[in-house]
Amino acid sequence: MASKRTKYEEAFKIDLVEQVLTGGKTAAEVSIESGVEISSLYGWIRKYRKTTSTKQIFPGHGKLTSQEEELRSLRRRVAQLEEERTILKKATIFLARETK
Repeated sequence: MASKRTKYEEAFKIDLVEQVLTGGKTAAEVSIESGVEISSLYGWIRKYRKTTSTKQIFPGHGKLTSQEEELRSLRRRVAQLEEERTILKKATIFLARETK
């Protein structure tokens, strides 16, 4: 039987993370008190520390930050250009053989 994923509000996540970082509690204590898996809590702490702005620390499902969205777009474009370059190389080799 598949288990449902629990979705937590961003304010709740921030509160738990701040309890660990500035509240003097350990991650294990906060995890037990709140009922949140300790691995999830550690993930939230990592994201919290990595984020420089307080706006959208935890963007949620499918919501990428503008930087992540741009990075994804640029990676797609690089892959497309590499594929085009490979095709052009093969075409050049083919045409060079045909003209001999």
